[in-house]
Amino acid sequence: MGGGSPLSGDAEQQRLDGIAAWFSIGGFNTTLIRLGLRTISPHFVPGSLLEVGCASGEMTRLLLDFDPDLSVLDGAPAYVEAARALSPRIQGEVSLIEDWSPDRGYDNIILAHVLEHVVDPVGVLRRLATGFTERGRLFVIVPNAHSLHRLAGVQMGLIESPTQLTDQDRSVGHRRVYTSEALAGDIRRAGLRCPASGGIFLKPLANQQIEEQWSPELVEAYYQLGLLFPDHCGELYAVCERESS
Repeated sequence: MGGGSPLSGDAEQQRLDGIAAWFSIGGFNTTLIRLGLRTISPHFVPGSLLEVGCASGEMTRLLLDFDPDLSVLDGAPAYVEAARALSPRIQGEVSLIEDWSPDRGYDNIILAHVLEHVVDPVGVLRRLATGFTERGRLFVIVPNAHSLHRLAGVQMGLIESPTQLTDQDRSVGHRRVYTSEALAGDIRRAGLRCPASGGIFLKPLANQQIEEQWSPELVEAYYQLGLLFPDHCGELYAVCERESS
């Protein structure tokens, strides 16, 4: 969840610390993280992994199965400390992304559920690109404004447009909800190319409704449907490389 602005670093740190003091991932969000990793991991290149914005460590636990060279970066010290406690294999660094100066190159950088939080998403993507190895890839996952559940919210009059922030969005620090066009535009303006992109999980209902009412088989069916209808999935993903890769 780490993010911020180079013009207001202290304010951003306070904002992040305030959210980190109460926020933890659970419920159906844990399932979405698992499905997100399932979607992007076939695009990993062999080598090291850096998770940016590790939050309460749900994806970090899963990444331990992929490679022993695993690092995390987050602006909230409590999150980094918790990640380090998961395994002595995990290296951790506390920093807002905009202040980060990599001291090594990473083969895979994961930016899941972070870009919607930051002030300057293009600047964040450019900064993370300085941490790639020559063959490195950056994996981005963001909420999709055109998800079926948000479109239903428009029809019900709960929000005026798919990109309008809800109270839930604001409570967890979202500054935007992405369309596929907006995400592609930010990636392009950051000087990166996108060899693969798509959607993760066709989501017709809110998380709590799915968690309380759906079987694992039904969740899997809507994951598979998401591969057929990526424009209306709950989340978008993009695999990013340098233009010269």
